[in-house]
Amino acid sequence: MRISEAQRSLLEMILTPVVRYFVRKNYTIQTFYDVAKAVFVAVAIKELEREEGKVNVSRLSAMTGVTRNEVTRIYKRQELPSVRTGMSIPARVMGQWELDARFCTKARKPRVLSYSGEDNEFYALVQSVSKTLNPSTVMKELERIGAVEKTSRGVRLVKDIDRSEDEDQWRIELAAQDMDVLLQAVEENMQHPEITRNLHIHTEADNILASALPKIREWVLAEGKRHHKRIRDYISKFDADVRPELVGDERGKKVVFSTFSYTSLPDADK
Repeated sequence: MRISEAQRSLLEMILTPVVRYFVRKNYTIQTFYDVAKAVFVAVAIKELEREEGKVNVSRLSAMTGVTRNEVTRIYKRQELPSVRTGMSIPARVMGQWELDARFCTKARKPRVLSYSGEDNEFYALVQSVSKTLNPSTVMKELERIGAVEKTSRGVRLVKDIDRSEDEDQWRIELAAQDMDVLLQAVEENMQHPEITRNLHIHTEADNILASALPKIREWVLAEGKRHHKRIRDYISKFDADVRPELVGDERGKKVVFSTFSYTSLPDADK
């Protein structure tokens, strides 16, 4: 399939930060190619499933350009990478705990929940996220990542969402999710200018005093957390998971608000 110069330029810009990551980690183009083949197949499967189409080797090969033998190896032998979308189960439960009035104090802080016996409060929390989740399994995972602590009064949340996952793995997965959603938002802004656009703002300054960097890092981090709290509080008013009493409208729609900052280290640009 031939692509236009504009499309080629766009793909180059999208791939540049990914390739930069590979080069800095001393990964070769062969490694990139091997990983990309598996990702192409995994994404094609998800797209066919989303469209309720038939998934087979021939269709996957035609969609991706990956040879039938390679598709067979990747698909039939289940050598597929995980294509994760959305928040992890622990993050969803923690977010519900922080936002749902049923599990918060009057000051809107996550309260200590009972976890023993039938129909305990932690069970109700997990069930409010999904009826298919096993509360004891969720509890073990939250304990494993250090997000909760059991006390004589019940179980309490001791870490917020952004610091409670396996740090390195979660941050890479979050970056991948951010890239995916960002590209969707940009594409929608270009294709549907008639509707209110998705937020896409970039602020940059490149002549900052090195001595001010630590203070700026701390300020941006604190302000970002406060802003996210305001956004989450507002969105939760329309979230049927947080407010199950909401009726009379189609559910299952998604809103994503993601922020990040980068502040160079004192010697990073030398």
